[in-house]
Amino acid sequence: GTLYASLLNPVTIGPSTSPYVKWNGSAWSCVGTGLTESGACVAYDSRRSRLYAGGYNGATIYLRYWNGTAWTVIYTGAGFSSGPNAVVYDSVNDLVYYGGGFNGTGGFTSNVLEYNGTTLRSLTPWPGTQFVSDVSVDRRGILCAVQGYTDRHVYFWDGNGWVESSITTDVISSGSGSYGGSGTYDQYRDGFWINAGGGMMGGGSGREVALLQTRGTARTHYDFTITVSVNPPRVKAR
Repeated sequence: GTLYASLLNPVTIGPSTSPYVKWNGSAWSCVGTGLTESGACVAYDSRRSRLYAGGYNGATIYLRYWNGTAWTVIYTGAGFSSGPNAVVYDSVNDLVYYGGGFNGTGGFTSNVLEYNGTTLRSLTPWPGTQFVSDVSVDRRGILCAVQGYTDRHVYFWDGNGWVESSITTDVISSGSGSYGGSGTYDQYRDGFWINAGGGMMGGGSGREVALLQTRGTARTHYDFTITVSVNPPRVKAR
């Protein structure tokens, strides 16, 4: 397999420069060349053999994909409060989701965008007030979006609208610090690991972490508290 990563600053490897790189098991190389934005997120679409990426340069965002030979721009625009923070490929429904601070700019009416391979649309109406810090999909194709910063919430997309999880009031609101939220699907435990208090950048030693399991309409969460003295790196498996 191939490991892909996005970088805050573009790097030059050999003749190529890019904020998106790949590891083939023995060496790193750039994905394409000539891109100067800050890379924020990547996700691989195994059905179309595309690497989806999100990046930004100031308030201008870039959503694009790599088909193995060239980059294609899905969308680029300026004036955004938060760039694309996360992207995930949904193999069940054959869709790509971007999470960020899109609502109210560029004609978007949600902080989560859906791409079906040809068309980009807002999953609206967005119920939150702040940017989405992470998106993840389980094996049934259920989309989970984590709203970050100071007003932390967890939402699910049911195909027609957003439904808020009770984990918001039971766990996330009790976490300490600003910057909250990442959510990663754990296939073995069949649930989303939600990082609440402290979030990506810290702001408190008591971190609330929950495993949120979704089985049909039933959603059960198990709560944990982690105390750390140094902020750990944020590792995301895709």
